[in-house]
Amino acid sequence: MEGLTRVSRCLTRSHAPSYHALCQTPNLKELVPMTKRDIVVRIGQELEEEDPQNLEQRVNQEMVLKIVQKTLDIISDELARGETIELRNFGVFEVKLRKARIGRNPNAPENDVPIPPRAVVKFKPGKEMRERVLNLTPKA
Repeated sequence: MEGLTRVSRCLTRSHAPSYHALCQTPNLKELVPMTKRDIVVRIGQELEEEDPQNLEQRVNQEMVLKIVQKTLDIISDELARGETIELRNFGVFEVKLRKARIGRNPNAPENDVPIPPRAVVKFKPGKEMRERVLNLTPKA
């Protein structure tokens, strides 16, 4: 029953700041994705934990949300202009152009479907992130 309680809490997000810890059970097949709100809450908590006595420099969640949103807006704006965004130890966002190609409709494979060229955003994780994610690989 304990596992079911964890899953239901995880999926309903009734404990938003700590639901990711609840989700990390081996039985859970699908993790609930972290949202922008979760990031804002976590940043606020971690800043408060760093120096809980310093009331003058305390940052509220509204200010954290503005900072996170402005950061995402700037990244989106630069990518929309075709620029590359490099964040050290995190990764690189860049715009790549996919070539035109011929696709197939799986329901009617005899029909060719022309797919036009288009710009897409690619992300290449940085070395530090890549190493941390590799640690999630199950040991054989």
